Amino acid sequence: MAALTISLGQHSDKGRKPSNQDFYGAYLPSEPLRATKGIAVALADGISSSEVSREASEAAVGGF
Repeated sequence: MAALTISLGQHSDKGRKPSNQDFYGAYLPSEPLRATKGIAVALADGISSSEVSREASEAAVGGF
């Protein structure tokens, strides 16, 4: 069985608002879980109509 190789990049854009409220993260477990289960990636789109959108999107990703 070939080893699972991961190449990960992340980028998010603020869009029309003055600040970026998105949050993203990845979990890369060590072996043997990586080979058998893979990785997990989460992205939360900040709702720009709120003052605490960044905190909400970060909490959503962290809770995942």
